[in-house]
Amino acid sequence: MTKPIYILQLPKQVQEEITLKLKAKLLAEGYSEFEVFRAVKDAMDSKIADVLQVFDEK
Repeated sequence: MTKPIYILQLPKQVQEEITLKLKAKLLAEGYSEFEVFRAVKDAMDSKIADVLQVFDEK
């Protein structure tokens, strides 16, 4: 069994890229600035596999 990797374990540059992409996606979907702030904050404490699912939607 592999050990999960959390966003906060990634290099700062990668964290910033994920943050920017997540913010852009959520704002484009019509979420408020507050909702986006909370979602990004929660995402930083999440497993990378969980966050990447957001970007894999077809």
